[in-house]
Amino acid sequence: MIIASDITNHLFLTKFPLENFIPFPSLITDFIPRHAAWATPPINRIPVELLTHIFFFTLRHYDVPGWQPPISERWGPVPLSFSPSHLSDPMDLAKVCRKWRYVALSTPMLWSSMSIWCDNMRGHIPLLRTWLERSAACPLTIVLGEPSWSHNVDDWWPQQNAMATEILALLISHAHRWKAIDFRFTIKIPSILANLPADKLKLLECAKVISHPSPSLFFDDFTLLDKMWGAIYKAPCFSQAKWDVEFLHHRFQTIPWARLTRVDVTMLTDSLLDILPLCHNLMELHFKFTRVACFMYPDDDWSAVETYRHSQTHVVLPQLRKLAIIMDYSPDFLFQRLTLPSLLSCSIDLRLPFSSSATPSDSSVFRELLERSHCRPRELYFKDFSGEDNLIDILKSPWMSCLIDLSVVSRSTEKLAQSLTRTGTTDSILPRLEGLELQRSTASPDTLAHMIHSRRQKLDSFSLLRDVKITRWYHKH
Repeated sequence: MIIASDITNHLFLTKFPLENFIPFPSLITDFIPRHAAWATPPINRIPVELLTHIFFFTLRHYDVPGWQPPISERWGPVPLSFSPSHLSDPMDLAKVCRKWRYVALSTPMLWSSMSIWCDNMRGHIPLLRTWLERSAACPLTIVLGEPSWSHNVDDWWPQQNAMATEILALLISHAHRWKAIDFRFTIKIPSILANLPADKLKLLECAKVISHPSPSLFFDDFTLLDKMWGAIYKAPCFSQAKWDVEFLHHRFQTIPWARLTRVDVTMLTDSLLDILPLCHNLMELHFKFTRVACFMYPDDDWSAVETYRHSQTHVVLPQLRKLAIIMDYSPDFLFQRLTLPSLLSCSIDLRLPFSSSATPSDSSVFRELLERSHCRPRELYFKDFSGEDNLIDILKSPWMSCLIDLSVVSRSTEKLAQSLTRTGTTDSILPRLEGLELQRSTASPDTLAHMIHSRRQKLDSFSLLRDVKITRWYHKH
């Protein structure tokens, strides 16, 4: 043997190409079958199926509700791209090498999700045609947004964004492939959406359309929105939606609530209790009501807006699995009227004003909701800057014994860390906890370390803490 070891084999292939040994054909035919693996870099030995999954994983941060516009120009020019992820771009994956380009261009699903920013940059239409062509016949997930409106634009006579209209015209030609859309406009929706072909929206499941985000803009004419939403409501698969606040306030009676499985609404609690009995198939509810959201109501006193017509109402949502609320007053009135037997995930974001007149929430009301529903949540997101005691009281509930992930965004102290410390006895709270996030913890490093160590020890019928993220908060007095 000329080559005696694997290391030597590798060096041999690196420094001496096989073409140099043509006078010895027997050596070449003997060498290639046994050592071809060394000639191929490890990254190129990944199966195409696995490489495709890795490509999809790089786009995992794509999330339509959390989509943001491109980076500001002060950070330099932003390359034109419709990638749904801020960390990866299918176009970049296709530039690495010949194999990656072949895999990327041969995987239509990589090109079926797109985020389009309708600014004044050139090249939108040719690039959009390319993405649509590469997506083949895959269902499309589309996010489209406009730049902030100029102060020179007349609020009552808004100008149409020509670029948005041209892009929408091309997208509408593929309306038969729409699966989810999230359109966010600056002043009003382009008139082309009034002619949305209802008979082609056979795949549409999710529609989120915001015609203008500024509370200072009011439009009494909902003709365009009525026509657009009327076509969307006729889609046979339509089940998820988000509307303009004022459109929802004036048109919530016309919405097919019984078909919806996920809704994102900003409205009065009374109005919410009007529609919930109609939502027989609701699986995910995002509800927001704050004083900022009251601009569409004529009453200047935000606390007097609620008439509480439903003081005796009780709503059972048998299929609701996720509840997310954002409120700046106590949610107890809502919790007292709900029964959620299938609840698995709960997000509570309370933005109570820092004043002595603010009515704090009562933890016993949420505990009664869990007991009344006989549900055991698996995830809890909690944000209440004045409610650490309430949180501890909730976590001690036996109905929280199956909680797996806990995220606390508001400030927490030694008290919470000590409550989470496992003592080894059967009365320790959250025996199934595996993921913990504390974003503003003032607890000492020793207390936090002791808490984490106590939950990393193996005990019968207790789960190990696997994922921990703690951000300490240094408050300056």
